[in-house]
Amino acid sequence: MRRLHQSLCRSHRALIALDLAAVEQGTREQLALCRELAAAIQKSRSAAYALDREASEELTGVEWDVWRALKVQAALLSRAQRKLIVLANMLAGTSRSYEPAAVPRAGGRV
Repeated sequence: MRRLHQSLCRSHRALIALDLAAVEQGTREQLALCRELAAAIQKSRSAAYALDREASEELTGVEWDVWRALKVQAALLSRAQRKLIVLANMLAGTSRSYEPAAVPRAGGRV
């Protein structure tokens, strides 16, 4: 869980810096860590052992850290998406949509 939190924090910095290569690397790393975490959870459930109170409290703290980091990641991705939409519209030449529609004149000329 701590490694996932650290990876998310690195991805935050990459998103803010618009470092796409680091964002992609972070996404791959987070996917692998999530798979590891899912396997560990499944294994611990099948083993059915009880954690001591201190370890349980620490895990809860890390879970909250990851939850907050995920919320920040979602907000940063949403912001980056909005920026990319604006950029795509600019590159597509959206200024055409602000021009009046061409109305044909008599004789077929515009």
